[in-house]
Amino acid sequence: MKPCPDCRYHNPDSWVKCDICGRDISGVSPVAEHPALMSGPPDKVRVAAVLALAVIAILSFLAVRTQRKHLAQTPGRLYEALSSQAGKAADEYAAEVTALQALDSLKTPGNGETARLLKDLEHPSWKVRAQAVSTLGKWLENGVDSFPGAPDRLEQALDDSNHTVRFLAAKTLARMFYSPRALRSSGLMAALQSKQFAQQLAMDIAKLISDGQPELRAAGAELAGATDAMGWKVPLLKMLRTERDIPVALQCAGALARLGDGEGMKYLAAEADDPDDETRELAASLLMSARKTGQQTKARAINRATQGVLE
Repeated sequence: MKPCPDCRYHNPDSWVKCDICGRDISGVSPVAEHPALMSGPPDKVRVAAVLALAVIAILSFLAVRTQRKHLAQTPGRLYEALSSQAGKAADEYAAEVTALQALDSLKTPGNGETARLLKDLEHPSWKVRAQAVSTLGKWLENGVDSFPGAPDRLEQALDDSNHTVRFLAAKTLARMFYSPRALRSSGLMAALQSKQFAQQLAMDIAKLISDGQPELRAAGAELAGATDAMGWKVPLLKMLRTERDIPVALQCAGALARLGDGEGMKYLAAEADDPDDETRELAASLLMSARKTGQQTKARAINRATQGVLE
């Protein structure tokens, strides 16, 4: 009989393949059978061999499964490591945002704080850039007049890749126009005398009021009205008549009202009686602001005519 090297089944001498596992046994030498084995029924021997093969197969499967499980965990550990690194980076950015927030109330920032803010206005993280724009706005409102090129920095932020940064830049610039103190201390008045700056600002506002993001359209309309430039009346009127988003339309009407346009005032007056609380409150606030602005505009016109200065 020929014993199979794999499953140990004893095949007849003339066979070239194992009847159980199919192993090539053409080169296996026949051996003398033990009487006990020779007397055993062939079916029992076959069953024993099959069981042995089943055990081997199960053990092999478990070994492969264990190896695959180990390999499957490797990317997971790599992901955890990368996530940990990303978490550390996020923590660093959060720390920088917090550090900038702590500088908001400064009225006389030193060279170190100024250099930090300049660097963070171009930070790779949009959250840091957004906070840098916000902090710069607070400085200018506090009367800080030592920040280099503040209007240019804010104008550049109007074209940032992130919509939140653009939104904050527009709101910050609008506040600069609203505040006579900030208007002087920021250097914005001097910047507006530059034809290139004024043209670029107008282009940025035009992009904002046609943006797909409602909040950017609203901020753009507010900034257009804050400039007190009468050239924005026609674009804002067209925008008011086609705008479907109520908060955006309200900001547009507020900008028109600030520019002395009767249609903007009429729209705000009508919306001030709206049943929706938020709409009614925003309309009333913008209407009050427009009326106050009208009074201030008349006062500034008198000052300019009598003293030649912009208050």
